[in-house]
Amino acid sequence: MKVLLLNSGGKDSLGAAMLLREHEVHSVYIDAGWPCREAAMVAAAEIASRYCASHDVAAMAIPNTLSPIPNHQTIAYQAQVLHLVGASMAKGLGFDAVGSGQRPDAAERSFPDDLDRMLASSRFFTPVQFVMPLWTLSQSDSEIAIKADPLWTKTVYCNCATPCGVCGKCKQRAAWLARDMPEPHPRTGVIVR
Repeated sequence: MKVLLLNSGGKDSLGAAMLLREHEVHSVYIDAGWPCREAAMVAAAEIASRYCASHDVAAMAIPNTLSPIPNHQTIAYQAQVLHLVGASMAKGLGFDAVGSGQRPDAAERSFPDDLDRMLASSRFFTPVQFVMPLWTLSQSDSEIAIKADPLWTKTVYCNCATPCGVCGKCKQRAAWLARDMPEPHPRTGVIVR
C-alpha cells in the first residue's frame, strides 16, 4: 500500500512511520506557519530519512486554533483539517492511504469514523483510506514502540523551537520520560489507560 504520512516531527509521527514501514511510505510536513515549525521540519525530515521513501514540505495557511468542533470536545480543529487536507493530497498524488500518528487518547473515539463519513459525503472523488497505526495500540504499547527508537528524543513537542523546559508541554514530556508514565492529553491533562 502506498501511504502519505502526515509527519509533524513529533513522537507520534515517529511511531506511525515505524509501524507503517512495511508499506511504501512517503512523508509530508504541512507548514502552516505555526510556532516551532523550524524545529518540527528538521525532526520530520529526520523521521522521514529513516523510515520513508521520500519527504516533502507543503506550505498552506491553516488557522492555529485549538477550538473544539461542536459535539467533539477533545478533537482539535487542526487534526481534522490536516487529515482532510492530507486525504486530498494523497488522492491527488495517487496514494492509497493517508497515515498519521493520531492516538485515541488525543481525540474523540469517533475520530476515524468522522473522517471517513466526511470523505464519503464528497461527490468529487472516491475517498482514500485513513491509516492510524497508534490508534489500535494500547497507550503503553505505543510508548514502548516509540521509545525503541532513540530518534524520539529529537522529536518536537514544545510550542517553541528550542524546548523551554518550563511550559506545560515540556513538563508533561519530562514526567513521561522520568517516570515512564502515560503522557496526559495536552489540552485536558487526562491520562487514558
